[in-house]
Amino acid sequence: KPLTLLKTAQVIGLPPRPLNCSVFCEGELSRQDQKPSGLSSRQASKKPVKQQEGKMVHVVEGETHPGHKNNVGADGSYTRQPTVFRNVIQPGGEFEPESGRYRLYVSAACGWSHRVMLMRAVMKLEEVIPMTIVHPKRHDDQGWHFQQDVNPDGTLVEGADPGFPECGPDPELGATYLHQIYTTADPNYTGNVTVPVLFDTKTKRIVSNESEVIMRNLNEAFRGLSIAQPSMYPAELQSQIDETNDLVYAGLSNRVYRAGFAKTQELYEAECKKVFDTLDVLEKRLDTSRYLCGPAVSEADLRLFVTLARFDAVYYGHFKCNIRRIAWYPNLSNYLRDVYQLPGIRDTVYLKQYVTHYYWSHESLNPKRRIPKGGLPNLELPHNRTRFEQRGVALLGASDSALHSSGAVRGEFVRPDSKHRNWISAAGNSEFPVEAGRYHLYIANNCPWCHRVILGRAMLGLQDAISMDVLRYRRDPERGWVFDETVEGCGPDTAAGGIKAIRDLYEREGSTEKSVPVLFDKKLQKIVNNESSEILRMMETEFGALSKNKIELYPGALQGEIDQLNAWVYQEINNGAYKAGFSSTQEAYEKAYDVFFNAIDKLEFILKDRPFLTGSKVTEADVRLFPTIIRFDHCYYTRFWLNKKMVRECPHLQSWLERMWTLNGVAEGTNLTHVKAGYFGRTGNNVVPLGPDLGPDWGFAEGAADALVLQ
Repeated sequence: KPLTLLKTAQVIGLPPRPLNCSVFCEGELSRQDQKPSGLSSRQASKKPVKQQEGKMVHVVEGETHPGHKNNVGADGSYTRQPTVFRNVIQPGGEFEPESGRYRLYVSAACGWSHRVMLMRAVMKLEEVIPMTIVHPKRHDDQGWHFQQDVNPDGTLVEGADPGFPECGPDPELGATYLHQIYTTADPNYTGNVTVPVLFDTKTKRIVSNESEVIMRNLNEAFRGLSIAQPSMYPAELQSQIDETNDLVYAGLSNRVYRAGFAKTQELYEAECKKVFDTLDVLEKRLDTSRYLCGPAVSEADLRLFVTLARFDAVYYGHFKCNIRRIAWYPNLSNYLRDVYQLPGIRDTVYLKQYVTHYYWSHESLNPKRRIPKGGLPNLELPHNRTRFEQRGVALLGASDSALHSSGAVRGEFVRPDSKHRNWISAAGNSEFPVEAGRYHLYIANNCPWCHRVILGRAMLGLQDAISMDVLRYRRDPERGWVFDETVEGCGPDTAAGGIKAIRDLYEREGSTEKSVPVLFDKKLQKIVNNESSEILRMMETEFGALSKNKIELYPGALQGEIDQLNAWVYQEINNGAYKAGFSSTQEAYEKAYDVFFNAIDKLEFILKDRPFLTGSKVTEADVRLFPTIIRFDHCYYTRFWLNKKMVRECPHLQSWLERMWTLNGVAEGTNLTHVKAGYFGRTGNNVVPLGPDLGPDWGFAEGAADALVLQ
């Protein structure tokens, strides 16, 4: 017999739900303070608060200050602050139900606001309670602000940003900032400035800024003023709804924030696991019931919906809650679309605002304020929840460093050329002849350019012929790639006299370079080559006599096609991913994004009728593509904001990836633990995400999927 939700919450260790629904968000653009009409001279003449990067604003005795009131515990955990205004609307009370008397101030991007918007919609109160939506990009120094570029008839003034036409000015007080609404209601107010706000236009007071209280007011207080609707909080279900709300709030809706704003790796991992424990509980529950508390929608469904609607677009990448996407849960994903397609719901959903607000506002998590272009769920797709009713290539054409793009837009990432370009020759007429044990590789497992070299060494069976040292996956701010014996899988220098950083090797030769991989001559104590494509090619064409695995990665009959594939893959996919991830402008990011996914579509087409890029056998072209594709779902999808789709959603490319994994040397040459730690461990809050959990759908040979995730 299934556990009750209350018992389930206790089993997975969820705390009681705090009486608190304030929003912790950070950052936005500065703007000139304006003197609004309808405000006191004290409020209108206040100087802008001193800017504090990445923070909200709060008020102390009517004076505005930078930052959110302290919400980080001594252990680094995120704690939501309680709200202040919790009045009730009722006949005969201080606040009586009247049509047009109250106004809602909300952010369409904010989940706590959204659940109030949902209640207003399902109770058909649009004509009874007017609503104003604040702009999703908050000012760094003033907090939530109103869209000022709107004419009285609701149209945008000439030249205004058309991105968020649903946002508007404040028609009640003419306020520029939401904090002016708070200090109008209470000139001595002390607390955070949050949404939603239910404002009494008659008394100029705030009725409530607690979303739960506002939802209950909208559910019951205005029944005589609109078309009667079933209660979202019926008496016979209140106990079950309350238990469900506790589970959803503590385990999911607030827990994603605790994961996203955790200050330590340990806290993040603990919070992230609880998010997915809760999702697993909800997935199981929705296997036997169309909605959370039975056959009809209730308040509990509205509360869950707002978090599910934001999860894949925001929480998966931005808060690093990326073990699984909602799209991967059969019941939750269909349930999400079911609720969205109910009357009135879709009109409250503004997916663009969700992505813009979170990625723009939280500068501590997204320092460049890069706004991902994709990743939005398609909520218009059909769902299967009605079943409960029935029950009761155009290619280019050389080495990577010769292929930097022309016509770069402003802010485009450009990879520097490699300068050490000597060649090892099997013919014996080179300064660097082929000799077993003479040459040494310096690599970092997280680097994709190193990875192709590691793969070549392992697939060709050159481990005894070419020795190798592994550097730490996180670069030192001063010395770059360093040796670190304390990190599992890494070690000291064993070939160049015990150097501490790869930069030491370059400095010996008067070079300012600092990149890996490096192919080093132990006999001459000299760098041979630091261009990964050339190192890989030398292994294939010059070290054949020392190779233990007799495979041809660069066969003569296919060399022209391989070179063309390599050139195209480098430009648009391998380096193309970096152009998106390291672009310094939105324009450059979006250009790289489009080019990248056009190339992914071409790959899907190429692989639809062949197991490898050139036909029936693996070649160098496959080896050079593999590091990018194996990293994509784990890293690039979120870290580089390339979130249109995952590799697992491309059936032919996914099959190719699984096929590659089974080849001799590929699993041995891949360390995803180092990969993820390297990409995520030195940006934002340095937290390494736990996911994604690709699960059994990978279809690898027995044991291979586990090796991929855990190695």
